[in-house]
Amino acid sequence: MEKWKSFFECTSAERRGLLVLSVLVILLLALRVMLVILPPKPLPPLDAEEYQRYLAFEERQQFLADSADAVWAERRQAAMARYNRPHPVNNGSDYRHRPTQHEGMAAFSMDSSHVFIKKYPEKRSLSAEKVELNRADTLLLRTIPGIGARTAREIVAYRERLGGFADISQLLEIRIIDSARWHQILPYISIDTAGALRKLNINQANVNELVKHPYIDYYLAKTIVVWRDNKGRFRSLDEMRSATRVYPELYYRLKPYLTTK
Repeated sequence: MEKWKSFFECTSAERRGLLVLSVLVILLLALRVMLVILPPKPLPPLDAEEYQRYLAFEERQQFLADSADAVWAERRQAAMARYNRPHPVNNGSDYRHRPTQHEGMAAFSMDSSHVFIKKYPEKRSLSAEKVELNRADTLLLRTIPGIGARTAREIVAYRERLGGFADISQLLEIRIIDSARWHQILPYISIDTAGALRKLNINQANVNELVKHPYIDYYLAKTIVVWRDNKGRFRSLDEMRSATRVYPELYYRLKPYLTTK
């Protein structure tokens, strides 16, 4: 008996800790019981105007879903009708042919009565006349082997930013044209710079106009404008080169696009 008494003996601090712990356990159990027994809080009444907006939205979504189902059902029906049509060679025999890729795509068009087949430009041969880069549009560029729709658009866009191509090697500055693609299209292209290059007057252009050119960054544009404001007009491009200390490679790339008049 004495052993059990000594086992349960504790200090006053330990007794207070056990009392606090017991109270916390009882409170947690009571809270859990209350959450289970108490009924849930009723939801606030739905606003009539908000409910009507919800119904209109739901009806709109259902209408769009039904419309999409109807369109795809019509397309599937048109595709099956095209697939099951008699082969033209057999004149109405029971032989069925599998539609080609273009026929299958045409069957899924919105108007199944008209067959639309996307036509790609015929690629030119080496014996054909070369394409002049500064005056060719995207359709003409797409006739070059190795140039598709995206590449043609990139070439025209970069040509507009430059103000025209001064050298064929400038095509390598377009990010989607690597050296292999460049060598592939090289035999089919030519460049005529006569009257094709857009000049930028360094005595009149402001910073915003100068930085639009791919070869001119903000610092070079700012240097040109500040020197011009302090010293006056540039008398020549060589004077601009000396004033801005632009390195030779960049200067000779820029020179065809700049003027002092």
